[in-house]
Amino acid sequence: MTDFRHAAPKKSQPNESNNSDDQNNDLSLKKPVLLGQLNPILLDEKMEALYYPHLTNGLCFLTTQKNREGMHNALQNTVLSILQNLPGGMARVKMFDTTGLGNNLISLSQLSSKIKGEKILSEADQLKNLLKPLVDTIPDIFQKVLGPKYQDKTLVDYNEEAGELAKPYQFLVITDYPHTFTPETNELLKTMLKEGRRAGIYTFLSLDTGFVPEKRGDIDPLGIINEIACIYQKGQDFCSKGFEYDRYFNQKLKFRLRTKLPHNLEEIIEKVNHAAQNVKDVKISFLDQFNEENLWSKDAASGIETPIGKYDVVKTQNLKLSIEDGSIDTPHHCLIGGGTGSGKTVLLHNIICNTAWLYSPQQVQFLLLDYKEGTEFKIYETLPHVKVLSIRSEREFGISVLEYLNNEMERRGELFKEKTVSNIGRYNELAQEKLPRLVLIIDEFQKLFDGTPQMANQATKALDDLGRRGRSFGVNLILSTQSLAGININQILSHMGLRIALKLNTQRDCDQLLGFNNHEPFGFTRKGQAIYNSRSGLVEGNQPMQVAYIEDKDIDQLTRRLRTHSDETQGKSPFKQFIYDGSLRPQCLSNPKYLNDTVNKNVASIFIGESLALQEEHIYFKFRKQNESNVLIVGQDIESAVSIFKHAFAQVYRQSPQESQFFLFNKLNVDSEFYPMVEEMEHLQVEPMDKKIEQHIEQIHGEMMERIDGKESQTRIILGFFDINNIRSLRKKGMMPSPLTTKLNEILADGPGVNIHTMVYAYSYQSLNNTLDTMKSIHDFDTRIALKGGESHRILSMNLSAGIDKAGTSLISSPFSQENEILKIYNL
Repeated sequence: MTDFRHAAPKKSQPNESNNSDDQNNDLSLKKPVLLGQLNPILLDEKMEALYYPHLTNGLCFLTTQKNREGMHNALQNTVLSILQNLPGGMARVKMFDTTGLGNNLISLSQLSSKIKGEKILSEADQLKNLLKPLVDTIPDIFQKVLGPKYQDKTLVDYNEEAGELAKPYQFLVITDYPHTFTPETNELLKTMLKEGRRAGIYTFLSLDTGFVPEKRGDIDPLGIINEIACIYQKGQDFCSKGFEYDRYFNQKLKFRLRTKLPHNLEEIIEKVNHAAQNVKDVKISFLDQFNEENLWSKDAASGIETPIGKYDVVKTQNLKLSIEDGSIDTPHHCLIGGGTGSGKTVLLHNIICNTAWLYSPQQVQFLLLDYKEGTEFKIYETLPHVKVLSIRSEREFGISVLEYLNNEMERRGELFKEKTVSNIGRYNELAQEKLPRLVLIIDEFQKLFDGTPQMANQATKALDDLGRRGRSFGVNLILSTQSLAGININQILSHMGLRIALKLNTQRDCDQLLGFNNHEPFGFTRKGQAIYNSRSGLVEGNQPMQVAYIEDKDIDQLTRRLRTHSDETQGKSPFKQFIYDGSLRPQCLSNPKYLNDTVNKNVASIFIGESLALQEEHIYFKFRKQNESNVLIVGQDIESAVSIFKHAFAQVYRQSPQESQFFLFNKLNVDSEFYPMVEEMEHLQVEPMDKKIEQHIEQIHGEMMERIDGKESQTRIILGFFDINNIRSLRKKGMMPSPLTTKLNEILADGPGVNIHTMVYAYSYQSLNNTLDTMKSIHDFDTRIALKGGESHRILSMNLSAGIDKAGTSLISSPFSQENEILKIYNL
């Protein structure tokens, strides 16, 4: 079989780019490449010298001092012609210029990064890192791609049958061999030349015949010419070595090599790059495989296994977590990486949908957190497997979910002790009430570490604990990200034995997600093209695959079917579901306790919002008939302040005895959009005039003194000060409180014990301090709420360096909540 041939004589000159439109119907590595021109010695005719790349392991151009430039041009011409013959996305080119810092391959430097990577390498210490991953890829392709069916064939044969799932070819291009080479890197090159062709790896290099070894042990430049087909110059003509009919060609034909770059070089580069940028999407699906027979047919006690794509024409790639107790090929936790448009979200949908079809809610429950600021997971609101669903997630909520899972592991640990078992599989064999496997999926999980150092530490500690102990207690992590740049989570990554990498934007991203020098995902060109690696990112663990495609309409249909099936077979969901949308204010009527109308003269419970932590009960404070039962609110988020007052007065009215009195002293700026809402609050007397406010304070102070002296105090009195600093008669006189403020301070101190309570809102800490002596009177408020801005955090703790930075959210300190708990205020 020949691999260097001639074609029939042609009257016209060949197209320099070897890429005419009538030749594009059969794009293949088997398509010949034009190397130059052949002239029979005894005949006056011209023929094309054609090279068939798939029949050799590559091509070596032997250079001299005189023909270096021409040979390098021929080398680049050959590579460009091969790239034109291949469909977009089917070529990866790795280049190393040993002497020219990239200048010897300057024409190829304009190739898209999707083809060539980030740049042409030239540093000596980069050579091994270039060669070794290619060599390590060879056995993986033999075993994982070719397998028994193609054990005597090549990747070219495989790709002819693979169709859309064809694997890309890799081309190694080196100039001025053996400069920079060491015995170690030379052996790597020889291995590649010996085994690479079958694995679809081809080598194209120029060899410097003028290289003289300087010391013993240096590489002999001619030692490699027996390993690869070569072209060299003899006089004005060129000769070949290593081809089938060398003697005939060299004796009977004059061979003139193309040593000039094509005149339409820019056009060729543009066309090749365009093909790489516009690779046709591959769409495979498993939806036709889901039927009533396999619906909820699997047991998750020993792990989960669900289809997510294919790694060749017929073989399915399954996601495997904790199967066989997390053996080397089935780790417990998964890290997914992929840039924008890579298909990462589609992969997550496959994991959720396919797992939900195969496993019942009693077997698998999901906790879904989306930090991508989108609504990708909202479609799962009705999925019966969803325990927690958070879209546009807050960091605080995410951390509380991690803490919930850690608490759940503690609870399961106690259950395991009772049964004297050490893992969920053994427990479910013995227990009457089975435990579900909990799968936490966090999209863009790295944003958990963007908050305060305290929150970042909480997230790191919680994820590390889940990664370390989750395997035994049936907790699996699936963490997804576009990039790990800028965060240091090495301890967490050590638990992520499974890595799935789609198209990544930089080689640095590949290093961080998979491991050093595992850069294959950087060259991906198709959406859904991925590496499945169950060896913690080691190159030898790479399994190329194509993620299955699933559309929103398919997800919606599947979710509806599962919801209907669950309702028909199980009735009401067996567990409490938490649905959280970080972009929305909570609704008061979602709280069944909000409409409490039980009258109680001693205590009233006031709900004002939802915690950012994973907990069922909403956040509240109480008006109790005891000292310090007052409320202080500070901050520049006026809407939230109005909401707290509105909901507080509405609830306390329903829970108070008849003839109770409610006052709101409204000093909000009349130009505010919220002014009418304050004026229209029901069941209370709204007073904006300073003179009337002074009279009410005097009157209520007198009422308080009478109650202290023994007057019956069955009824409740609530005073509300909205923007207290704007009541001029309450402002300090220098450093001293005004006479009216002195009486207000007495109401704050002694009023709660006789059922007189005060709510104060100040726009800022400074404006509050202009009225009250905060160092003394702040202790008369057992409930303090810090809104956004105005240094409001200073009312909570001297240790706080900063407060809330988002409207609608606040920090609360009260006897009925955790210290400085974060909550979202009810919608107005």
